[in-house]
Amino acid sequence: MFGIMDEHKPKLTAAAKEARRKLAIRNVLDGWSQADVAAFLGVHPVTVAKWMAAYRSGGDDALR
Repeated sequence: MFGIMDEHKPKLTAAAKEARRKLAIRNVLDGWSQADVAAFLGVHPVTVAKWMAAYRSGGDDALR
């Protein structure tokens, strides 16, 4: 799932990346597992864990 097809992913704007991070946080806070959020967004579970850690330490500002 990761690696081979990465070169074909469309590039996201900064605003789209921020919106994706905020969606991930909202879904985890709503009860989704980090693994489910990662699968839904097409990112690695460790990425979601890093976003959560950033959110917990810095709130929404850390997701920019």
